[in-house]
Amino acid sequence: MPMQFSPVQMSVARQLMLRLALVSGLFALMATFAAVFIEYRDESSKIEEVFSQIEEGYLGSLTETAWLEDRDRLSLLVMGIARLPNVVHVEVRDPNGAKLSQAGAPSDDAAFRRSFHMTKRYKDRELVIGTLSVYATDVHIKDKAFENALVFGLANLFLVLAASTYLYAIVRGLISAPLGKLTLFAHRLGKGQEETAILVDLEMRHAQNEFGLLVRTLGEMQASLNKNIAELRASEERYRELFAYSPIALWEEDFSPLKERLEALRAQTDNLEAYIDAHPNFVHECASLIRVIDVNNATLRMHGANSKSELLGELSRIFTPASLRGFQLELMAIWNGKNELAFESEVRTLTGETRDVLIHWLVLPASRAKLDRVIVSQEDITERTVARHSLAVTVERLMETNSELERFTHAAAHDLAEPVRGIVSFSQLLERHLSNSYDKEIKDYLGYLVAAAKRMQTQIEGLQEYARIGEGVENREMADLDQLAKQAFGMLREQIRLTQAEIEVNFLPKAFVNADQITDVFRNLIDNAIKFRRQGARPVIRIGAERRDGEWTISVKDNGIGIDPRYASDVFQVFRRLSPPSQATGEGIGLSLCRRVIERHGGRMWLESALGQGSTFYFTLPASEGGVEDKD
Repeated sequence: MPMQFSPVQMSVARQLMLRLALVSGLFALMATFAAVFIEYRDESSKIEEVFSQIEEGYLGSLTETAWLEDRDRLSLLVMGIARLPNVVHVEVRDPNGAKLSQAGAPSDDAAFRRSFHMTKRYKDRELVIGTLSVYATDVHIKDKAFENALVFGLANLFLVLAASTYLYAIVRGLISAPLGKLTLFAHRLGKGQEETAILVDLEMRHAQNEFGLLVRTLGEMQASLNKNIAELRASEERYRELFAYSPIALWEEDFSPLKERLEALRAQTDNLEAYIDAHPNFVHECASLIRVIDVNNATLRMHGANSKSELLGELSRIFTPASLRGFQLELMAIWNGKNELAFESEVRTLTGETRDVLIHWLVLPASRAKLDRVIVSQEDITERTVARHSLAVTVERLMETNSELERFTHAAAHDLAEPVRGIVSFSQLLERHLSNSYDKEIKDYLGYLVAAAKRMQTQIEGLQEYARIGEGVENREMADLDQLAKQAFGMLREQIRLTQAEIEVNFLPKAFVNADQITDVFRNLIDNAIKFRRQGARPVIRIGAERRDGEWTISVKDNGIGIDPRYASDVFQVFRRLSPPSQATGEGIGLSLCRRVIERHGGRMWLESALGQGSTFYFTLPASEGGVEDKD
C-alpha cells in the first residue's frame, strides 16, 4: 500500500526547541546542584569554626570554673556557648558522668557533636575535671541552600524557556518552513506532479543559503527525472512492442511462489530428483503455482487462441507428458541455482495439435533473488524436427548405399582382377613368343598392350585397397604417430637415400588409430614430396602437429614444385593425375586413399600450395577420449 502524505507531527523547530530545553534544563539543574552543594559545604565548614572557637575561647574558662565549683558562672558560660550560631545544646559533666550544667534542648536535628575533655594540671599530675559536649545542627544551612537553589533554578528555567522559544521562532522560519515545502514538493514529484511554483518561491527566499543550492539541485533533478521517466516510458513501450510482436512465442511468468515452495522443501530433502520420483504429483503441484503475467501474439498464434484469456483459461490442455518432463528440468535449474536453460520439448495447441518446440528459460537479472519475472520462449521447431528426422533417414540410407557401393567396388575389383591377370600373362607370353620377329610395329603394339594391362592391374589393386579401408578402420589401437612416421621412412629408405631427402619431425602425439593405415598415409605423403621435388633441389620435408579446437592438426610440408591452388581439391580424386605418366609414376589413387583413411578416422584432409613454392598437406584427428592424446 503506498504511503499517504500527511503533515509532520512535530516540526524540526519544535524538536530542536524541546531538545535544547531538555539539555539546557539538565545543565541548569546540574549547575544549581553544584551551587547548592558548594554553599552547603561552605556553611558546614563554619560549624567546625564554631567548635574551634569553643575550644580556644571557652574551654579554659569552663575548666577553671568547674575546678572552683562555681555553678553560677559555669551556667553563664554554658549559656554563652549555646547562643553561638547553629549550636542547639551544650552540657558539662563531671568525670563520673554527673551533669554539672546544660543549656538548650537536645534535638534530633543535631547532626554535629563535639566533646572536649576538661583537664587541669595539678602537682605534676593531669587531672580530669569533666567533659564538655556541644551539639550543632545544619537545618538553617539546608533551608537557606534550598531557598537559594529554588531561586537559582527558576531563574535558569526562565532563561532556558526564553532561549528555546527564540530559537524555535528562528528555526521555524529558516528551516522548518522550507523543509515543509520541500517535503510537499518531493511528495508531488513522486506522484509525477510538477510543482515548479514551490521551487521558485524557495529560490527567491533562500537564494543566498544552502536551501537555495538545494532548490537548484532539486530543479535539475526534476528535469533529469522527467527526462528519465520519458525515456523509461519509451523504453517500456518499445519492450512491450518487441514482446508483443516477436515472431517467437514469449511467456512472462512469475515463479516466486514456486521458489518459496522449493525453499521450504529443502528442510525435508537435499535431493529434488529423488523426491520427485517418490512424489509424482509434485510436478503438477509446482506447475499450478506459476502465475502467467503476459503472453505475446506469437504465443496465441502457436496455440490457436483468439485471446489471452482463452489461452490462460485452458493452460492445462497445452501440457503433454513431454511438457511436464521439460518443466521438471526448470525445477532442477531453480533447485541448483541456474538462471538460464534451453531444451527441446513439445506443447499441445488448443486445437489438439502437438508441436515440437525449443524452450529457452531465462530469469531476468533483476529478478534472480525472487524469480518474480521469468521469460520463457517457445520456438516452433516442428518442421525442423521433421527435416532432421528426414535427414537422419537420408543419412542412414546414404550409409547403406555407401556400404553397398563399397561391397560392389570390392566385388567388381575382385572379379576384374582375374581377367586382367590373364590379359597381362598372355600378353607377356605373346611378347616372348614373337621376340624373334623383325616386325617392329607388332613389337610396339605388344609393348603398348602389356603396359596398358599392367596399368589396369595396378588400378584394380588400388580399387581393392580403397574398398578395404572401411573394413580396417575398426582395428584401432593407441599408437605413437612418431613411430608410425618412422616406419614410413623405412619403407622409403631407398628413395630417401637416392634423393638425399631431409626429413624433420618436430612433435607428433599418440593416437587411437589403425596403425597400418596411418603409416600408409605418412608413406604416401612423403613419397609424393620426394616424387614431385624441384629439379636440382634437395627435398626438405617437415612434419609436425598442433592442437586446435579439440583436435590435432598434423602437417606434412615440402619444398617441391607445388600445385596450382585451383586444382588443390582435384588431387584427392580417384585416378585424377595432374602430371603425365612420363613425368611421374603412379596411378593417381594414393591421395584418395589418404583422404578416405583420415575421414574414416573422423578427421579432415586438405592441401595448401602454390606453384614453385612447395605444398603442405594437413589432416586432423580428434583430440578426445578414444581419439588422440598427448604423449607423457
